[in-house]
Amino acid sequence: MLKSRRRAIAIVLGIVYPLILTVVVTKLLAPESLLFLPLLATGYLLIGIILGFRWRTDAWVLGLCLMAFWIIVLIGSVILTDTVGSNIKVFFQGFAWQLSVIVATFAGIALGRILNGRRLTEYD
Repeated sequence: MLKSRRRAIAIVLGIVYPLILTVVVTKLLAPESLLFLPLLATGYLLIGIILGFRWRTDAWVLGLCLMAFWIIVLIGSVILTDTVGSNIKVFFQGFAWQLSVIVATFAGIALGRILNGRRLTEYD
């Protein structure tokens, strides 16, 4: 029961956070702001640190749940995009930015687990 609740929290965070960030960035900054993806990756890094620290035993599964939305977006961008044939450089730049969000999340999970490594008892 608790594990499914943890996974649901991670999935909801993975979907709600980018939507809220998109609204905030487009209202405060320009819609095509260059700060969007660094802010997104930094936020996922922080969420990953919190999840990895709080639930050390389930951290990698929670990271996958957190990234479920972005993994679907990444696969969809590869399958549905038409820029692969026309402009391969633009395609790989977008792919690298999306992949950086996934890498930041799992780096946060790992860092959270390392920070939590000294504690002898687990939160359950």
